Amino acid sequence: MRKQNQAGRKSRTAGRQQALSQRARRRTIFEPLEDRRMLASDALQLAYAPGTTNEYIAANPDAIAPASEADFHSDDDHVHAHVVFAPDTPQEYVDSIEDHVGHESDGDPSVASPFTLSGRWSTTASSGGGWGQGDPITLTWSIVPDGTPIPALGGISGESADPSNLVSYLGSIYGVTTANSDYTDEPWFTHFASVFDRWSEVTGITYVYEPNDDGAAFTNISSSAPGVVNVRGDVRIGGHRIDGNSGVLAYNFYPNHGDMVIDTADNFYATTGGNSIRLRDVLAHEAGHGIGLAHVESNNAGFLMEPFINTSFDGPQFDDILGAQRHYGDAYEKTLNNTVAGATPLGAVASGSTVTIGSNGTTTAVSPSANDFVSIDDEQDVDVFSFSVASASTVDLTLTPIGPTYNQGPQGGTQTSFNAAAQGNLNLELLDSNGTTVLALANVNGVGSPETITNANLPAAGTYYARVTGTTTNAVQMYRLDVTNQTATVPELSVNDVTVDEDAGTMTFTVQLSATVGSNVTFDYATSDASALAGSDYTAASG
Repeated sequence: MRKQNQAGRKSRTAGRQQALSQRARRRTIFEPLEDRRMLASDALQLAYAPGTTNEYIAANPDAIAPASEADFHSDDDHVHAHVVFAPDTPQEYVDSIEDHVGHESDGDPSVASPFTLSGRWSTTASSGGGWGQGDPITLTWSIVPDGTPIPALGGISGESADPSNLVSYLGSIYGVTTANSDYTDEPWFTHFASVFDRWSEVTGITYVYEPNDDGAAFTNISSSAPGVVNVRGDVRIGGHRIDGNSGVLAYNFYPNHGDMVIDTADNFYATTGGNSIRLRDVLAHEAGHGIGLAHVESNNAGFLMEPFINTSFDGPQFDDILGAQRHYGDAYEKTLNNTVAGATPLGAVASGSTVTIGSNGTTTAVSPSANDFVSIDDEQDVDVFSFSVASASTVDLTLTPIGPTYNQGPQGGTQTSFNAAAQGNLNLELLDSNGTTVLALANVNGVGSPETITNANLPAAGTYYARVTGTTTNAVQMYRLDVTNQTATVPELSVNDVTVDEDAGTMTFTVQLSATVGSNVTFDYATSDASALAGSDYTAASG
């Protein structure tokens, strides 16, 4: 969360976020095209399924009249075209379009960034308004009823203006449980829910299903039909014919306008192998656009937000998660863990043991079960963690920046090497049980290097705190935090398996330790004289 108070943060970012949120832009995702053309005057950033060939992806300059400024801009509450071109678009045509619309960057031009960002949600039905960079947020999502008006908003040649038929389309693939407006018992619903649950699991976003949707018409005006609790979701999902089999699979608008349109005339989704990986990856990709992530490309890694659907992995990958955490923070932001009162609990640290948070985030590939990602999203972010010890202890704390190195760039742009482990400079503090006294501080190393507190004395049993902060402006840094309790457990001794050789006058016994130790254990022993009677049994005793 933020270092400064929420009101101050909101006021600083409100103007910028409002401007960004009003610029709802389309994103599409494609599979192999047939001989289709896209109107360049309303060009979208394209995404392609495996097997698409470039020669079929071309803007047709003969299909449109010469561009004018009015072709691309209306008032600030309408969609602004975000122009992207096919690889073989003639350069003179590209120049004529860019002369009118300019080159728009989704990211922060002052910062070298892996992911590519657009605006983020600043206002939602559940969270209200005024939210800024790095703040957690709650988003509702709903399935629109069949018959909901959806104009041809994608700007794609051949898109119909028919109302949504998504529910019946999904029923034709998965079957129908009950033909009513309660979709939660439909076989396809779990695929939708799992996608939003996954984004919630690895980011500061909390997606909540809104079971109601009043069927308000889709629009390209960001302030039209916003989410309203018990009326409709912030993110509304519908579908109609976009371009039929092959080509466009779906498109989505940017915040604060996250509606999604799925091509229901496409048989791409009829293949349901891999737990419907095709449908789920398209939904996850479009949801990424809906939270403000743009297309990226990498020639040595695979990411969900690349233009082409890739079913070799499942859901958000490292770069996707990093981008979303830059916008909304990590999952622990939801508990407001910027203060001691909201600290994320690490639990008890037993003598001789280590507890760790942030164990994932070292590779570009992310499995669907990985969920241990923590980050500082910029210089104003603060993360506080609590841990307890059972007695006075000596502890070590290590804060390690983590992340893979990979090539990455915007769609159609230049790719550069990005070292995700060396983006933000992090500081580490150990706080006393009162939550204010600083027992130790580590801030001597630079970007990409660990900070370590060693041999810190905790004076008594109780709860203590680790506080992580960042000093690098507008940089998100994933990290791992290790807390080790050095205090060794003193083992107890027990004597077992006693045998006596009366003729030799000797006794043999085994000494056992109650705990494993990492070094030799030395103990003193002595024997005492006593008398015994022949024919009687005796037991050795320690004392």
